[in-house]
Amino acid sequence: MSSNESEQRWVTTFVRGLDSPVTWFYDHATSEREEILRQYPPVEPTDLASITGVDFSARDGLPLHDFLTPLVRIPTRT
Repeated sequence: MSSNESEQRWVTTFVRGLDSPVTWFYDHATSEREEILRQYPPVEPTDLASITGVDFSARDGLPLHDFLTPLVRIPTRT
């Protein structure tokens, strides 16, 4: 959050879960607020890919742990 010297006008960014970060201007004297920046367009939760943990062995036999993010709406192969 940033403000002017009198702390009457604020600029702040809110980040919540999977939502896009949103930056707001707020005038404390008038209680008016205005959205001034949304970093990414709104995304529906159904458009987000899931993340799955996977385990596999490297060529030298050492175990590897990784995360797989499959493409949305495309079935994964097992």
